[in-house]
Amino acid sequence: MYILRCAEAFAGRRGRTGVVNFLLGQASPSTLSLAAQQGVSELFAACKDAEPHELQQSFNAMLQLGMLELRDINLLDKSLPLAFVTSRGLAELELHRAKLPLPVTSAQRGTDNILLVLRKLSKLMAALRHTQGDDLLSQVGFSGEQFQHYIQLLGKGLHIRPETVLMSLGAQQHFADTLEKGLAALVFGELREVEAQCLRLYIGLAWPHQLDKERLLHYYGVVSIEELARQGAARLTAREWQAKCQLVSILGFLALSEGRHERRDGRDER
Repeated sequence: MYILRCAEAFAGRRGRTGVVNFLLGQASPSTLSLAAQQGVSELFAACKDAEPHELQQSFNAMLQLGMLELRDINLLDKSLPLAFVTSRGLAELELHRAKLPLPVTSAQRGTDNILLVLRKLSKLMAALRHTQGDDLLSQVGFSGEQFQHYIQLLGKGLHIRPETVLMSLGAQQHFADTLEKGLAALVFGELREVEAQCLRLYIGLAWPHQLDKERLLHYYGVVSIEELARQGAARLTAREWQAKCQLVSILGFLALSEGRHERRDGRDER
């Protein structure tokens, strides 16, 4: 599972030796930096007491079982065999992921909250176009307080007065259209295309020119849609992105509020 998790996190940027050496505690500074970015730093030297040939054999066994694959990737005029987790390997990893000793970092929590906000915005835009009244809140999964919080902040970023949003179905549709255009130009338009495609698919945005899973796999060779979606979402939490424009900053505020709401619910349950 350590090998699969590292190969998933490195996502075709390290080969067999890079994965094995990281787990043995012999990684290069660039690999350590990549591990930190991908949230697997805690696995560095996780197998330091193992013999190198044992990890190599485990890696080779997973190649034979079809859980891993090596693809020749051209980098700097060299063809390097880099490791990718297959769909079978991802399925196996999901069965055991909870057992891996990886605490949730603040960066991962921020990414989770941004993804939650984007999912809610996807539902919100769909509901605003077709539903009015109490049914609107139930479809989106908002409380009245949360709904007002989202509308007030987003209205500010979109230059729409919050009190006008629910005046009519046409006003709702105008708000949804303006939000969609803002997200397209200022969020998804600034990401790498493959990240934008994976992120939209992951949160359920069915926009024109959005590729489905099969086409993403065909055109981009994507191994893990979730991994690339999380990479794209993680960019939105970075300070330089938060400073880019007001709409991205508002997404950050909404993510923070989701985090506070989650912690409050946790205290209430205890």
